[in-house]
Formats: sequence, structure tokens, C-alpha cells
Amino acid sequence: MAGDDVGQAVDRRTEVDFVVLKDGVRKSAKRARCAAEAAVPVSGKPATRLAKRTEAVRDILGEHQGSVTAQSLLLELTMVAQAYGFTIGLLYAQERARANDVRRDYEPAPRKASTTRARRWTQQDVRH
Repeated sequence: MAGDDVGQAVDRRTEVDFVVLKDGVRKSAKRARCAAEAAVPVSGKPATRLAKRTEAVRDILGEHQGSVTAQSLLLELTMVAQAYGFTIGLLYAQERARANDVRRDYEPAPRKASTTRARRWTQQDVRH
């Protein structure tokens, strides 16, 4: 029982850290995607690759935000519609699982977007 409490506390801490972190990452990913898309005519495929990878980061973070919002609404709904508490609890558990899956999927996304290969084209001298 105590182990479950510790596990839940760690999950909550991880979720809070992720929520705080993701807003800055989401904004940075958007700026990077816009810059990469603007550079596509000059840099071609490498810029396109970076734009797609940073867009993937934003998509993952957007999915997480949707799940967190759904969880919050489901908790509010349990206060109003207590007769449906079990069903709402099941939906809430699914959303928590979804958020956890998204956090797991997020881990490799920034690495892929910031690999040397993905960024190499940004360091090339394009003066002619």
C-alpha cells in the first residue's frame, strides 16, 4: 500500500515537472519549426527534416495537453454527477494512461529534433 502511495507521488511529481517544462519546449519548438520552414528554399531536405521533427514535438505536447485538460474536466464532472463516478473514474484512468504514454513518447522527440544531423545545415555558410 505504501509503495503505491510513493509511486503515485512520483507520478504526480513527474507530471507536474512535465507540465511546467512543456510550455517552454512547445514555444521553442514552434520557433524552430518556423525558422526551419523559412529555410527550406535555401537548405532543402535538412530544413524540411528539422521542421517535421519539431512539429512532432509540438504534436506530442498538444496531445498531452488535451489529455490533462480531459482529466481535469472529468474530475470536475465527478463532483456534479456522482452517480456516474465509476464510469468517469474509468475515463479518468484512461486519460492518465494516455498522458503517461505521451510523456514516454515525448522522450525521444527532442533528441531527434536536436541531433547533429538535424542541425548541421544551420551551421553551413550560405553566402555565395
